[in-house]
Amino acid sequence: MLLSTASYTNEVLNKITVNKICDSLQDEQMRMVSLRQCKLSDTGFKRIMKHCGNSKYLLQLTLNLGILADQSRLELLGQALRRNKTLKGLFIHGNPIGDDGLKVIVQALCTNHNISTLDIGDCELGDASIHYLKPLLNPEEDKPGLTELTLSGNTNITEHGWAVLAMSISCSPCLRSLYVDYNRLGDSGASCLLIAAAASQMIEVLDLEGTNLTEKTGKLVMELIQTYPGMLKRISLVGNKVRKSTMAIIKSILKANNHSEEDTSEDDIWSTSTEVTSTEVMSSTGSSTARSTSSDQSDCSGDGTSSASSQNDTLKANDSQSKVDETETEVKDTEEKEAEDSCEELKEVPVFW
Repeated sequence: MLLSTASYTNEVLNKITVNKICDSLQDEQMRMVSLRQCKLSDTGFKRIMKHCGNSKYLLQLTLNLGILADQSRLELLGQALRRNKTLKGLFIHGNPIGDDGLKVIVQALCTNHNISTLDIGDCELGDASIHYLKPLLNPEEDKPGLTELTLSGNTNITEHGWAVLAMSISCSPCLRSLYVDYNRLGDSGASCLLIAAAASQMIEVLDLEGTNLTEKTGKLVMELIQTYPGMLKRISLVGNKVRKSTMAIIKSILKANNHSEEDTSEDDIWSTSTEVTSTEVMSSTGSSTARSTSSDQSDCSGDGTSSASSQNDTLKANDSQSKVDETETEVKDTEEKEAEDSCEELKEVPVFW
């Protein structure tokens, strides 16, 4: 029986399983291959990569959590990526490939004109990797550029690296989702990315969970979404020291900007939301393929703003400001009480809208 999706997690892939995957790829039935923390022989891996490279229908390839065990497998993946022209999403989360390994991957992906989603979280990347990513972030005539990038948990990237990434983002008309959670951004690195988001006006999802942020960044986020709202719909500040009152204002502004009429309960607001699942988890269910495909169908040009839309933006801004003023009044008493306590504790408040 031929497969349209092959998804295996923490399994030993024997010869029979490998043959089934390869046969489905060869007969152009396979749309997604997902291998997470699986064990397979080098021969089996080589066969799968050969058929992935030859496939004309494969949309998503996931090789997470140690699948790329050595340089030889990395080279085999690079060869497959050079031959394959249909792949939209590549997920290699949790492989310690380092800067040199990413260079191999990016050089191969530059030949693919459809790639829109890249997950390279927890890959032990440093500042050099940020420079390697530039060709994928800045579109060319026949390449649209990435719409979703995951860089979670690459703690070797310094403030300089985040500043360079911000420059690329500010010039990218296509990037919609950026996941940089569990990195050492600090307020300085986060500020660079927020300025880039204001410049691009295209970012819809920004994940800053657990990145050593303080109230200073919370205020900057508030300034961003109030003055330069762009397309931003969701922002995660989980695991950072930002006041609850600031979070309430951010929630109100985002709600007004997105014209949301839903009355979200406090539990939904201040608890970890399941609405935005991490890219690595979504890849195992195939939902990332749908998201990347949807992004490909959107217009990345950013042109054609009409006078009617300008008037709508003005009304939107007025409506947003009105709701913000109401929220600021509601939280005023709370802030006054906080100010009276000289040992005020900044609370870690999980939020993802």
